[in-house]
Amino acid sequence: MEVPIEGLEELVDETKKCLIEAKKNKQNHFLLIQKANIQARKQAMIDESKTIIHVASGAAGAAGLIPIPFSDALAIAPIQAGMIYKMNDAFGMDLDKSVAASLITGLLGVTAVAQVGRTLVNGFLKFIPVVGSVAGGTTAVIITEGIGFAYLKVLEKCFNDETGEVNLPDEVGMITSLFKENYLNLDTIKKLTQ
Repeated sequence: MEVPIEGLEELVDETKKCLIEAKKNKQNHFLLIQKANIQARKQAMIDESKTIIHVASGAAGAAGLIPIPFSDALAIAPIQAGMIYKMNDAFGMDLDKSVAASLITGLLGVTAVAQVGRTLVNGFLKFIPVVGSVAGGTTAVIITEGIGFAYLKVLEKCFNDETGEVNLPDEVGMITSLFKENYLNLDTIKKLTQ
C-alpha cells in the first residue's frame, strides 16, 4: 500500500515562518538588552560626572577661600576647565585637543560675565577678613557647579540612546548656545545674576 505524501510544502513553509519569528524575537530581545545596557552605562556616566562636578566645586570653593583679593580667579578657571575635560572622558568622548580647547573657551566665555562681576565684588570683599573669603568660596562653588550641571545637561541631550555615544554638534557655537540656555536656567545662577 502506498500513502501519498501531502502537506510537506506547507510544513516547510510553516517551519520557515516559525524560524523567522524566532529570529525576530531573538533580535528584539538582544536589542532590548542592549538598550538597557546603554541606559545603565549612561546613568553611570551621569553619576561619574556628578562626582566630578562636586569634587571640582569643592576645589574651586577652596581656591575661593584664598584671602588675597582677586587671586582666586586664576586658580578657579583651570579647575573648571579640568572638570569639563573629565566629564568628556566620563562620557567616552575623545575630542581633538583644538576642538576641546575651543569648546572649553566657549563654555567658560558664556559664564565670564557673571564670573567677572562676582570676582570683582568678592575681590573687594576680601579686603574684609573672613567675610570676603567665605563669599569668594561660596560664589566659586555655585558658579563651578552651575557650569558642571549645565554642561551635563548638554551631554545628556546629545547622548544617542541607540548607539550609546555623545554626538555633539560640529559647531562650537551651537554647543555654547545650548550650554548657555541650561546655565542661565539654573536656579542658583539666577540668584547670582539678580
